Amino acid sequence: MKNVILTAALCCCVSILCAQMKIGVKSNYRTESSYEAYREYFNPANGNYYGLNYLNTSGGFSYGLSMYKDVGYLWFMPEVYFRKSEATYSVKMFHDFERSEERVRDSHSEISIPVSAGYRHKNIKFGVGPIFNYKLESAYGLGEHSEFLVDERKWSTGFQFLVGFIIKDHIHIDLKRELSFSGTTDNYTFMSMPMRMKTRPHTFSLSIGFYF
Repeated sequence: MKNVILTAALCCCVSILCAQMKIGVKSNYRTESSYEAYREYFNPANGNYYGLNYLNTSGGFSYGLSMYKDVGYLWFMPEVYFRKSEATYSVKMFHDFERSEERVRDSHSEISIPVSAGYRHKNIKFGVGPIFNYKLESAYGLGEHSEFLVDERKWSTGFQFLVGFIIKDHIHIDLKRELSFSGTTDNYTFMSMPMRMKTRPHTFSLSIGFYF
């Protein structure tokens, strides 16, 4: 009985909070900041030798919805974006006396769910919070080589730091620094072993939202 009462009270509080929230539409432009990473892989069964160089991850525009709530000097803001990204690699292949080099790309369409909260001073807000990303559709270029096996992880996470400016309580301009907890090669294994490349791109983004 206590659990039922607690659940009902929690649902009631969430409903009241959501009812008082402003709903807005947002557009976001992001740029990725990352360092190149290089690692070599060898298959003793057939003598194939690979030199894999991670080059970059593309940014771009994303669009979505947002909810915003002021609670005194504090605020709370969950968001949902649809976005696309593309990671580029350079692959050097050596076999016997033959060698070749090519560029391959991984592309993803995903839903990004940033949840932030923080402190508001007049028209300026400061905040932090987690980010949850879910892959909707992906194409893996490295998967064309038999030794690189796709081990897709649908969910990935990160953390964000935010500084924003509010205009007349209806327009929000937010600058974010997003840190990814997942590496770009986490969706692969080499001969069923983790690839262990230090490839965690971080993001700067600028978003504009209009709230009703």
